[in-house]
Amino acid sequence: CLRFRVLLYDDQQETSIVKNNNQILENMKKDLQNTQAIIWMGISFEQQASCEHFERMLPSSWSQVPIFIVNPEADQALFCLQTAVGGLEDHAIHLVPCTCDELFFGL
Repeated sequence: CLRFRVLLYDDQQETSIVKNNNQILENMKKDLQNTQAIIWMGISFEQQASCEHFERMLPSSWSQVPIFIVNPEADQALFCLQTAVGGLEDHAIHLVPCTCDELFFGL
């Protein structure tokens, strides 16, 4: 089962898609209790807000859950993430250097 969650921040039209972004974060935390993998797609982690979302979803007790970063510049995205968030060495982070479209067409 694949469950999509979309996080929006500092977007003037955010409320037309999500009425309460805090509720989305709470729902995501509940979903993560039973997750088998976390996939971040198309996120560069160049903005602090995306790094903060990543950090909120990364309790140290879930170090066994594999994390995938899908981005054509996955190396750079991981570098940005490592610069902003500490303690990542205990987590299995896999880089998928392609676009989201390339990934889905390849499945």
